[in-house]
Amino acid sequence: MTFFYLRLWDRSNNILFKTNAFNSDADECLNSIFQKPLLKTNSFVLEFLFLVLFQIFQFNFSLNAIFNQYTTQVIIITLINGVVALYGFIHVYEIKKLVTEISSCAISIDPEYMSYDFPFILTSLILAATMGYLAYKVRYDLGERIYKKIGLDVTMQVLFKIRLIFLMLMKLNMYFMLVIASTTLYLFVYITDENLSFVFRTLIIIQFSVVLVQFAAQYIVHRAVPKESFPLMKLFNCFWFIILVDWFIFLIGSVCLAINGGSWVLLFFTVPYCYIGIITFIYAWKTSDTFNQGLREYVGLRLNRNHELIIKIEDVEDYRPPSRKSSPVDNYKVNLIQKPDEALIF
Repeated sequence: MTFFYLRLWDRSNNILFKTNAFNSDADECLNSIFQKPLLKTNSFVLEFLFLVLFQIFQFNFSLNAIFNQYTTQVIIITLINGVVALYGFIHVYEIKKLVTEISSCAISIDPEYMSYDFPFILTSLILAATMGYLAYKVRYDLGERIYKKIGLDVTMQVLFKIRLIFLMLMKLNMYFMLVIASTTLYLFVYITDENLSFVFRTLIIIQFSVVLVQFAAQYIVHRAVPKESFPLMKLFNCFWFIILVDWFIFLIGSVCLAINGGSWVLLFFTVPYCYIGIITFIYAWKTSDTFNQGLREYVGLRLNRNHELIIKIEDVEDYRPPSRKSSPVDNYKVNLIQKPDEALIF
């Protein structure tokens, strides 16, 4: 896929370089078409950045799903690949529109440029279909072994699944966070148009500040969930509300930019960005509800069993095996060798 990205990037650059090689009359025509040609030019750079970061993220996301047998995460990877395939159609629309507008300025563009997109779309669709088949096989073969740390306790399985989904959503948000951070840094450094300097750079600084809040939110989550800390989760919810407000402002800006003839790619990334942000906010509250329900101690007990550590059970004479309907934490009094904070590992 990286090969196709480089091919599309080279094609887009060739189109832009060719348009810059003409006389002042052509430049005046281009400026009348692209009211802000600098933003239009940089949109191709940002698209390439989005896709490269996505490949790096998907590689790590997939390895995490395979090694931990998280079937839900495998299904999400399949959906993401399908969305990337749809991106190819949006890119075709944008390139076709760009070539048509440039041609109206009496500048000839090689029609073969349009053929660069179709191998990318076809490969993306094949990969998405393959991932879908593999995800189905993995889910069918593994079944409920995703909960290998949990065992047969249905209540604990539900609590564990909520936390897994929440942490998976935070991983997806990490990708969007890296994209926004890279984009804002790139725009701040490379866009030097004097007309945009003050207002645009101010907005970029504000956006970068929100990115720092997102980094803080990520850190808080990975401290709050293992410790089952209510105060930290409340702090996270406050931070995440600020982030959601910023994302909706970002969404409105993307819609306005697309309507006014700008890039649709930004809107393509912003819509799922906001949707995942809302779902994350909902699951943050659900995750808080799983605290103090015995999940941490229960997983710690199973980890001790798996590692054959010593567990002291009081009242051995009265000991009886736990039933499936009840948690082992309720059936025996356990003195864990591990620290409680280290008992639950995701």
